[in-house]
Amino acid sequence: MLKVLKRLITRSYRVRFLYWLCCLNPIDLAARYLPVGSSGRAAKRRVAFVRLDGIGDYVIWSHTFDALDKIYPRESYERILIGSELWEDLARNEVLFDKAIYLDPPRAITDPIYRFRVFRSIRREAVDEVVNPRLTREFILMDSVVRVSGAAERIGSAGKANRMSELQERISNSWYSRLSPGPERQEHELISNFRFLETLDARRSFDPHLRKAEPGEADAVPELAENGHFVIFPGAQQGDKMWPIERFAEAAKAIAERSGLQAVICGGPGDKALAEEFGRSFGPGYLDLTGRISLTQMCRVIEGAELLISNDTGAGHIAVARGCPTVIVTPGNHVGRFFPYPAETMAEHAPQVSVTHEMPCFGCDWHCKFTEIPPGEPKPCISDIPVSDVLSAAERALGTRSRRHENQVVNY
Repeated sequence: MLKVLKRLITRSYRVRFLYWLCCLNPIDLAARYLPVGSSGRAAKRRVAFVRLDGIGDYVIWSHTFDALDKIYPRESYERILIGSELWEDLARNEVLFDKAIYLDPPRAITDPIYRFRVFRSIRREAVDEVVNPRLTREFILMDSVVRVSGAAERIGSAGKANRMSELQERISNSWYSRLSPGPERQEHELISNFRFLETLDARRSFDPHLRKAEPGEADAVPELAENGHFVIFPGAQQGDKMWPIERFAEAAKAIAERSGLQAVICGGPGDKALAEEFGRSFGPGYLDLTGRISLTQMCRVIEGAELLISNDTGAGHIAVARGCPTVIVTPGNHVGRFFPYPAETMAEHAPQVSVTHEMPCFGCDWHCKFTEIPPGEPKPCISDIPVSDVLSAAERALGTRSRRHENQVVNY
C-alpha cells in the first residue's frame, strides 16, 4: 500500500495535492500551532537550514559553507541543520552546524505519525530564521518544513522546474517572507547556490568555487588493490537516467584489461540487484562494495581512485569534490546544470568528462516526450550512448589525470 501511495504521489501533482490537503495539512497545522512551551529568550539568534534532497544536492550545497559561516557567524547565531538521513554520515562532522535534526524524507511523506513527531521537534527549536536553499522546490516536504518552523524570517528561492502545480506554488510561495529569483537557464547548480547567498546578505559578493572536502572520520577500507583502482557507480535515484548495467560492466571490463586497475563497484543497499547483474556480465576479478561500506568510506574509496564512471548522481559530485577524475553518463534533462562543473570553479581539481547523446529535445526538465517508455526505464538520451563513447572518455580522463581544468562535454 505504501509503495502504491509513494508511486502515485511521485507521478501526479493532483494526487499529491489531494493527499496533502486531506491528510498532511491537518498534521502540519497541529505541529505548527499546538503549544510548544517556552525556554526563554536565546542568547543567540537561531537559524535553521532545510536540506532534505539527495546526496549530490547536499555535496554541491556544501561548497557554500565557508560563505554561510561568514553570513551567520557562530558568535551571533546558533546554526541548525534539518537534513536527510541519507547523507547524515557526510554532515555529521561538518563544523558549520551547532545542531542537526535528521529525518527520513520518504517516511515523512507517507507516515503521518512520524511526520507529526519530527515536525513537532522542528517547531520546538523556535528558530528566528529558516532558510530553504533548494533551487528546485517541492511542496510536500521542504516547503512544508519552512511553514511549520514558525520562524519570522522564512527565506527561499522562487525556484526552477519546481515539483508542484501552479496552485501548489501559489500556496507555498505565501509560506515565505522572502524569495530570491530562480536560477537562470543552463546555469550550473554550484553558481546558482552562490547566487542564492546574495538573498541572505546583499552586502557581500561571492565567487563560486569548490571547497576542499575534508576526509572526515571513517574506518579504513580493506581489499583495494595496491596497483590502483577505478570505481563504477551504476545506480541513481531515478531509473530514467540509469545507463544500462550491462554496458557499465562491458566498459569496466575493458578498462580493467587495458589499464591493469582493479574494478570496484559501489552503491547503497538498494543497489545490490544492480551489482549482481553487473557481476554476471563482468565475470570474476572485480571488487563489490555495494551495501558493504558507509557513505564516508565510499568517499575514501572514490578519493583514492584513478577514475569514477557514474550516472548523473551523487557519486559524481563526491568525486569532483574529492579530486577524482570523472566520467559522467549525462542525460539531457538539465543541460549544463550539474555536469560538467564550470572550469573557473575548479582550481586544483581533477578532470571530468560528461558523455551525452545530444537530441533536439535537450533541456526538457524531465518532461520527456517519449511517453511510451515505461517509468523507470532509461530515456533515449541515456540508452543510446554506446560503450565505445564512455571508453573514449575514460581513456581521456585517465590520460589527463595530472592536468587541471579538463572539464568537457563530449557529444556523440
